[in-house]
Formats: sequence, structure tokens, C-alpha cells
Amino acid sequence: MVLAFFHLSGFANRLRLRRIAMCVLHVGIGMSTCEGQVETELDCKEPPLAFRTDIRSPDAWEMAWEARWPDVSSALEAWRNDQFQLLVKMWKQAAPSLQGLKREALDAGMPESAAYLIWWSTLKNPFDTESGMREAKVLDHALLSLQAEDAMAWGHAQSQSSLSLAEWAGAMRTGLRLFENFDLPEVHVVREGETVYSIARTWNVSPHCLSAKNDVWDDIQPGMTLLIPHPLD
Repeated sequence: MVLAFFHLSGFANRLRLRRIAMCVLHVGIGMSTCEGQVETELDCKEPPLAFRTDIRSPDAWEMAWEARWPDVSSALEAWRNDQFQLLVKMWKQAAPSLQGLKREALDAGMPESAAYLIWWSTLKNPFDTESGMREAKVLDHALLSLQAEDAMAWGHAQSQSSLSLAEWAGAMRTGLRLFENFDLPEVHVVREGETVYSIARTWNVSPHCLSAKNDVWDDIQPGMTLLIPHPLD
């Protein structure tokens, strides 16, 4: 209990130091004063995830997967934990490569869901990107001759997951649909020379909220992905 208290105290101190640094930065760049700059957590509070208005209908592969593996209740419950924060974390990892994969899949005459399958096949654990991820995120032409069920089995084999095929298929299929259904935040890939402040200015958001959402300050590096916050008005 004591250790937990000190751990939380240390975390609070780090957050306080970041806020002070933000205050100093604002003064340095000519922004009025530090008045009100020691912000509370509520300053960056965001609304819960909302459904998109342009939801894509399930494609042929998705319909076949649903028929083959209809029970996905446990996978859906896993995504629901912590208000879908795990899903947002996965989105942060997947978003930079998904658009390119979708174009490759559609150009090859494959369903759009193939792009998600390719990305998910890089993960050893579909619920944890930090458990191990293969580097390759390109269209594997072995998929071109496969049907939906065989393609799912291919993705499972590629992932080297310890989950059974049915468990992995449920996780991948529900994650895919939630990616499609929810209005997930934009993702920014850091470029050379960019800072938290310059990125915040590009997206017209608070540097404090951008920093807090991604747990970064002056330690960003090119290639990192950052979620763009959308605080409540």
C-alpha cells in the first residue's frame, strides 16, 4: 500500500512538472501568462467514443467469418473493458499502415477486410501490441488465392499466436468491426524537427492535452505515432 502511494505520488509529481514546463513554454513563446495553466485532468476530458456516420457494411470475407465463428462475446467484452481504451491503443499502432494496406487489397481485387487481417497477422497477441509484432506490413500474395476461412487461418498462423484459431478469429473480427464502427481519433506520425507544440498547432489542439493523451513531452522522436485529442468544449 505504501509503495503504491509513493508510486502514485511520483506519477503526480511528473505530471505537475510537465504542466510547469508547459507554462514556461507558453510564456517563452509570448502567450499571455501562466494564469490558469496548472490545469486539472478535467481540462482534457474527452467524450466517449461515438459511432461513425459512414459505417462500411461487412464485406464477403467478414460475412463468411461471422458464419464460421459466430461466438465473439468474450472478444467483445475484452474490447469493452476500460471504455475501449485498449481498442484506441491498437488503433494508434494500426492507423499509419492501414490506409496503404487497404489500397493494396482493393487494387488486388480483395475485400477491404483483408487489410485488417494482414495487420492483425503481425501480432502475436491480438489484444496487446507490445507482446510482439512482426515488421512486415505488406500484402502477402499468398492471400490472393485464398477464401475467407483459409485467409483467417493464414493470418492466425502468421501471427504465431498462442490463442486458438477460434479465439484469434473472434478477436480479429470484433476489432475490425469496432475500428470500422467507431469515430476513432486521428493519428499523427511524428516527422523530423516536429515538437509537441508544433504538432498541437498543426491540429489546433492544446499542447497540454496532446502531451497528456500520449504521455510525452520533449521525448518525441520521428516515426512515433500520437493520438490527437478532442476535449469536451
